[in-house]
Parts: sequence; structure tokens; C-alpha cells
Amino acid sequence: METLAIEISKILNISFEKAIELLPVIRSQFIKYSIINSISWPINVIFILTSIFLFVVSLVFLGNKDYKNKSYGWSSTDENLSINSREILPTLVKAVIALGVLTMILSVSRYILAPDFMMLKQFILK
Repeated sequence: METLAIEISKILNISFEKAIELLPVIRSQFIKYSIINSISWPINVIFILTSIFLFVVSLVFLGNKDYKNKSYGWSSTDENLSINSREILPTLVKAVIALGVLTMILSVSRYILAPDFMMLKQFILK
């Protein structure tokens, strides 16, 4: 713990005593940052997979629409596929929008909930 305080005092050009006072604040912000990171990674993966699934369902829906417009006729399986894609499409759009907003909120909340830790992280990465 002492070595961390020494490094913080060197990075921020503050006294050792002031660095010791900052340690609990930085520790709590690090915990918040870690929790947000552990939550945001799976949400980002789900967001990407849902976006890909939305793209595929949209292609199926548009393909069925073009297929129905041609004079080939269509079987009952094509009708079920069209109905299912028509029901799934709005739900997927809502899910992609919600996950996108959630991803942006989590990205911004890192900086809002852990500003000192993010500042130290930027200094260390330089």
C-alpha cells in the first residue's frame, strides 16, 4: 500500500501524506470501474450478436418480401417464416436500441463514477 502511495505522489506531484489520503477514494473508484468493466463486456458482446441477428432477420424478411412479390408462389413454410420474421424484427430493433443506449451509458459512467482513477490511468498509460 505504501508503494502505491509513493507512485501516486510521484505521478500527481503531491506529498506522500496527501497520497495516503487519496488512496481510499481511488480504491473505491477502482472498484466501481472494475464492476462497470465486468458488466459492460458481456453487454457489448450481446449488443454485437443482436445487431448481427437483426441484420440476418432483416435480410430474411426482405428476401421473403421479394419472393412473395414474384409469381412463383410460396409454400406454408415460407409464410410461417415471413410471419415469424415480421414478429421478431420490431423486437430485435428495440433490443438493439436498448443495448446500444446501455453500452453508451456504461461507457460514460466509467468517467463519471471514477474520475480520479481514470485520470491516473491516463497518466500511467502516457
